[in-house]
Amino acid sequence: MISLISPSEVKAPTSIAIGSFDGLHEGHRRLIETVVKNSQYTPTIASFWPHPREVLFGETRLRLDLPEEKLPLLESLGIEQLVLIPFDKKLSKLSANNFLKDVLFNQLQTKSISVGENFRFGYKRQGDINTIKESVKNQNIALNIVPLLEDQYGRISSSRVRELLLNCDLENARKLLQRPYNFSGKVVKGKGLGKEIGCPTANLEIDGRKFLPGVGVYAAWSFPEDSKVKLPSVMNLGPQPTIDPLSPSAVEVHLINKNINLYDLKLRIQPIKKIRSQIKFSNLSELSKQIFKDIDMAKKFLIILNKNKMKNLDLKRLEDQRIAQIVDANLDRAREGLRVLEDWARFALGRKDLVKSFKNFRQILGKHHLKVYKESRNFINDNSAGLSHPEQFKRNDASSIISSNAARVQEALRVIEEFSRDHNQNLSKISSDIRYEIYNLEIVLLEAQSNYSLRKILNENDLYFITLDTENLFEKIKNILEGGVKIIQLRFKQGKDSDNLKFAIKVRELCNNFDALFLINDRVDIALACKADGVHLGQDDMDIKSARNILGFSKIIGISASNEWDIKKR
Repeated sequence: MISLISPSEVKAPTSIAIGSFDGLHEGHRRLIETVVKNSQYTPTIASFWPHPREVLFGETRLRLDLPEEKLPLLESLGIEQLVLIPFDKKLSKLSANNFLKDVLFNQLQTKSISVGENFRFGYKRQGDINTIKESVKNQNIALNIVPLLEDQYGRISSSRVRELLLNCDLENARKLLQRPYNFSGKVVKGKGLGKEIGCPTANLEIDGRKFLPGVGVYAAWSFPEDSKVKLPSVMNLGPQPTIDPLSPSAVEVHLINKNINLYDLKLRIQPIKKIRSQIKFSNLSELSKQIFKDIDMAKKFLIILNKNKMKNLDLKRLEDQRIAQIVDANLDRAREGLRVLEDWARFALGRKDLVKSFKNFRQILGKHHLKVYKESRNFINDNSAGLSHPEQFKRNDASSIISSNAARVQEALRVIEEFSRDHNQNLSKISSDIRYEIYNLEIVLLEAQSNYSLRKILNENDLYFITLDTENLFEKIKNILEGGVKIIQLRFKQGKDSDNLKFAIKVRELCNNFDALFLINDRVDIALACKADGVHLGQDDMDIKSARNILGFSKIIGISASNEWDIKKR
C-alpha cells in the first residue's frame, strides 16, 4: 500500500499534483498520468486537510473518498505517496509565491508540477498557473498544465458526481468515476426489530465525513471485511419513518439468503440501484410485507445485472470440464508470467510505465478468472503436474528470464483465446488483445534490460579509451582490451564510409569477445549498421531525440557539453 504521510516525511524529489482529488474521476486521472510520467521522481499527490473551506468558512465538506480510501485507488494509478498538508488560518495567509517556495520547492522538493488550467492557490486564491510559470522559469522544475475535461453535459467534476449520487443516479456517477461508488462502516448493535419481523439487518456506523447517496431503499452488493465475496443485499439509507421518525439517518443492510454474524466487523457497501423512496407505514406488518417485496425486487435486479455482465459467457457450452481446466491453468500461467515481468520492470529497471502495463493486464485477467474455471481444478487426474524440462534450468540471465516468461504469457493467452472462443467470446478477445500488446512490451523490456546492462558497464568503469587515426589501430585496441579496459569509443576523421563500417564491425566483434562497451563517435548511421552499443554526439551533431528515434532505447547516447545547461538544451 502507498504511504499516507505528512510533508516532513515525504520521499523526495517529487513529481507532484496538488488538489483534493475527491472521487478520482476521469479528469483527475488525466492529471495523474502527467505526474507518473516523470518516473525519475517520486509520483506524489498533495492535498490539504482539512478542506480549506472548512477552516475559512466553517462549511461541512463531505468527501467522496476519505484519505485512507484513496490509497489503493492512487496506487493503482502509479502514485507512491499521498501527502496531507495541514491547513489552518496561518497557512491560509501564505502568499502564492511563498507557498511555492516554502512548501513545494523547499519542503516537498518538487521537480515536476502538474495542475489543471483553472488551478488557484495562496492567500485569497491569488495564485494561478501564470504565478507558477513565472516562479519555475529560471529553475530546473517542469510544469504540466492539463486542460479541463468535458463531456456532452459539461465539465467533469467532483460536484457533478455528488449531484448524481444525491439524485440516486448511481450508473452515471459510476461512468464519471470509472468505478462503482462504495462506502464502508462498522457493524454496530441496533434495536433488533429487523430480526423480530424475519429480516435481520446489519446497522452500520459510517464516518461522518463521508458523502452518501440520496435517501431511499437500494439493491446493493455487500463485501464483508477481508473478503472478496460480494453478497446480494437490500440497503435502507435514511431515517426510519415507521419505527422512529425522530431518529437520525441510518444505514441498514439485509444480506439476501445469508445469515452471517457481522457484529463488530467492517462492511463495504456498493449501492447499485435505488428501488424506491422511503415510505411511512401504518404498522410493522405493512413494513414487513414491503421489505420482503424489496428483497425480491433487489434479488431479481442483481441477478439480471450479473446476467448482463456475463452475457458472453455460455455455461451450457462449458459443460466439458476439460475446457474449463485448460482455461483455468492458462489463466494461472499468464498471470504468473506477467508478475515476473512486472517485478523485474519494477525492482530491477525502475520502469513505472512498464509496471503499470503489466499490472493492468494482471488485473484484467484476474477479473475474468471466474469461479467456474477455478472449480474445475482436479490435480488428482492431472498426471502431468510437476513435469519440467531441462531448458528451464538454463535461464541464467535476466534477458533469458524475460524472454521465457513473455513467451509463457503469449502461449497461455493463445490457448485461452482458442478454448474460450466458443463459450466466452469476451475473454477470447481480451486474451488476443493482451497477447499482441505483450509482443511489443517484450521488445521494450528487453531493450530496457540491454540499456541497463550497458549502463552498468559504463558506471563501473572509469577508464575509457577513445581512438585516434593511427597505424595498427586494431591491434592496439586488442592490446588495450587485454589490459582490462572495458569501454572503447571509435572515432572516424577520414576514410570511406564503406571501409569505416567494415572496420567498426570488426572492432565490435572484438569488444563482444571481451564483454566491453563499444561506442561510435558522431556517426549514428554507422553505430546502427555495425550494432554498436551506442554513440557519442558532438555539440554540432544530431540532436539526442533524433538519434534516439534511430537507435532505439536500448543504446547509450553520450554528448559533448561545456556545462549542465548545454545538456538540458539538447
